[in-house]
Amino acid sequence: HRPVWGFIDKTGKIVSDFCFEDEFRASSGALYGALYAKQNVSRARLKRKVFDFSGKLLLDTQNQEVDVFDSGLLAVSNGELWGFVDTNGKLAITHRFSSIQPFHHDYAPVYRGRIFQVIDRKGNVLWSQDRDRVLSSDSK
Repeated sequence: HRPVWGFIDKTGKIVSDFCFEDEFRASSGALYGALYAKQNVSRARLKRKVFDFSGKLLLDTQNQEVDVFDSGLLAVSNGELWGFVDTNGKLAITHRFSSIQPFHHDYAPVYRGRIFQVIDRKGNVLWSQDRDRVLSSDSK
């Protein structure tokens, strides 16, 4: 028997149906996860998508590799590079990163090849440095 998940607000009031399973991430009124599958489906085969808290589909991600979901932005790969879409599926930050990390307080660390950068939620580069200089322990 697999657990089924729902959501409550800060007061304990139920705000979603208990219709989600496995790992999920909530951000800015949306949820990235899988609806409960009645048949026994392996975790790797669950169809994760972006839903509102009632279970209404906002974005189908089945043809994209998906990673972190934070600050209302979902990291998606075009098969080569990473970018970010919003909860409506609109490309918010173009596919131009070789590696990404979650947003924290509206900023995210990313890599463009060997260049380490910090971007804001609009994709503006706020800081940029060669990877070797960032990882150096030499404090001259």
